[in-house]
Amino acid sequence: MPRRRFFKPLSFFGGFFPKLWGEDEARVPSSEEENLTLSEDASSITVQVSLPGLKTEEIHTDIKKGILSILGKTSSLSDSHSYQVPLPKSTDTTQKPTKEFKDGVLTIVFNKKIKGGQE
Repeated sequence: MPRRRFFKPLSFFGGFFPKLWGEDEARVPSSEEENLTLSEDASSITVQVSLPGLKTEEIHTDIKKGILSILGKTSSLSDSHSYQVPLPKSTDTTQKPTKEFKDGVLTIVFNKKIKGGQE
């Protein structure tokens, strides 16, 4: 399954942020460093993200304008994870995706749009 590269929102600012905060704070982590993958096959798009130490009820997802938001916070707020994942245009966001959280990994599976239909 092909892997997608994610938009790095701060990259268009060039060297501006490293000069403000220093190199480490300005760097936008890659999807591999964040333990997040997006893959697709002929009929579905799958997002997997590692959320260690969280419980199912501490994870919230939302989709707006083709962006999947994943937020995980422990009840004590000592640990939190936040992701913004741009979904491919072929993602059918009119149907509810299937979600599974097992062994610290959240898996979300979307159907793809039917060609010639919902584009």
